[in-house]
Amino acid sequence: IFAAATVMVAPMVLIFVVAQRYFVQGIAMTGFGGR
Repeated sequence: IFAAATVMVAPMVLIFVVAQRYFVQGIAMTGFGGR
């Protein structure tokens, strides 16, 4: 059960981390680079 939960949660966490990093870079590029 724990293994199945880990397999289901791991990709979601990975996607969240990548999306968060991309989102932060986008904010930095638009906010600071646009001025």
